[in-house]
Amino acid sequence: MITILVGDRTEYISVAAKKYSHDASLITEDNFRNISNGIYYISLGDFTSINNFTLALNSADKLIYCPPDRWSDTDSSNFSYMQKWTEFYLHAFNGYKKVEGIERTSNISNADAMLSLVDTRKVDSQQLWVAGCSVSIGDWLNPEDRYGQILSNKLKIPVSFLAQGGSSIKWAADQILRSDIRKDDVVIFGLTSACRFNYYQDKKVLHVNSSFYQSHPEFNNLINITTLDSENSIYQSIISVYQVINFCKAVGAKLILAGLLITEEELSHFASIPNYRHLNGFFGLNKDNKFIDFAYDNVHPGPLMHQWYADKILNFMTAK
Repeated sequence: MITILVGDRTEYISVAAKKYSHDASLITEDNFRNISNGIYYISLGDFTSINNFTLALNSADKLIYCPPDRWSDTDSSNFSYMQKWTEFYLHAFNGYKKVEGIERTSNISNADAMLSLVDTRKVDSQQLWVAGCSVSIGDWLNPEDRYGQILSNKLKIPVSFLAQGGSSIKWAADQILRSDIRKDDVVIFGLTSACRFNYYQDKKVLHVNSSFYQSHPEFNNLINITTLDSENSIYQSIISVYQVINFCKAVGAKLILAGLLITEEELSHFASIPNYRHLNGFFGLNKDNKFIDFAYDNVHPGPLMHQWYADKILNFMTAK
């Protein structure tokens, strides 16, 4: 059996290998084609060809990743060429042969930030899920005044909120699709405007909408603001909604699509979607009169508006 410890070209890697066997030896570009059973250690820094380094790794039955505290080729921007390609190939070989230690690294992907869910299942029995943007999370409201909490109290089942301020339909759909939603659960998908998207940068998810561009004008140099009001935005939103429809049907969950901020321009694209109910614009379309009342910030819908949302959603549920 050939076991290879993989790391930097500094002395620590040989010390680590010799703890496994006093006869552990270094693999280089000169000898990698002629190794037999035993313990070895290797570094990309001892190779001039990545291809040969890969062939050497492929000869192992078992690979053990032993990264240093700081790679010897780390530059001023904290980037290491050796680390990048060493981890790339260890991830690539993982599954084809036994690889230990690579799960400790987080430089290839920041899974926690990318894949975090904002809420989790509360009980093993039936429960309610509310997904959406600031309206669905109840920004600037007392928690008990949110339409989701009102519905939870009426239905006498606990609720989880898959919602964040400024978020897009696509983001909320992803939260639903990766949550532990089960048969007989009730899912309220509070649909916001389609003129939004999510963007991953600096190890965090950004919710990009018109307000975001106002506070981050430099973002316009990366993605032009015209992207918001485009056919592609409508397309991305609609396919996300249909993915949720298909998912809830497959698991046996009851889905209500509540058009909380769908605009009159967007309505024609959403009105024919199964289980869609439009809940926007009945009290005015202007900023100052579009809700029955307002929350503490005088921008978001207030408790009376949330009660109205809850009543309309509940009526639709009981009529089905």
